[in-house]
Amino acid sequence: MTGLGEDKRMLKALKGKFTAKTGDVVIVRFVETPYLHFEYVCSRPECEVLPTKPKAGRPGNQIPSAPDTKKKTNPKVTPEIIKKMKQMADSGMSQGKIGHKLNISRRTVNKILKLSK
Repeated sequence: MTGLGEDKRMLKALKGKFTAKTGDVVIVRFVETPYLHFEYVCSRPECEVLPTKPKAGRPGNQIPSAPDTKKKTNPKVTPEIIKKMKQMADSGMSQGKIGHKLNISRRTVNKILKLSK
């Protein structure tokens, strides 16, 4: 986890009761006997303890790519359903009734009709 080993963790105090916030973190280690608890090891500056780069291969450590600007539609809404939806909307049917007839939500109908304009 940290640069100090697998059995050690850092605890960061977000707010001190009567003291100013410092950049130091507390390093603790797991102790299992006689019961599971933390044992104080030392205090160090946070920048020394943080890993320089995440471990590769873990799904949570992937760098997020740029958000997709194109809005995605519901996967069960096919082009045929979109065509029917437009025809029903042009005939004056409400979005709620269109959703009920096509077995999709009114919100999905609203989103698709907005995108198709």
